[in-house]
Amino acid sequence: MRNYPIGTGITEAAAKTVVGVRMKRAGARFSQHGGQIVMLFRAAVLSERFDSLHRELHATCTAAVAA
Repeated sequence: MRNYPIGTGITEAAAKTVVGVRMKRAGARFSQHGGQIVMLFRAAVLSERFDSLHRELHATCTAAVAA
């Protein structure tokens, strides 16, 4: 048994932190895509997984450019 928490309290608190703090600032306006990207990076920073996210995005979103 791993003693993982059961319930939505932790998930709801995380959503409040990620969404509430960043997305609901005065004057903040995001498109759906832009808002999702902001939340993706914010969640990665808060969970200390930004470096692995950056490596993944770099590996999948880069392309060679012809001169």
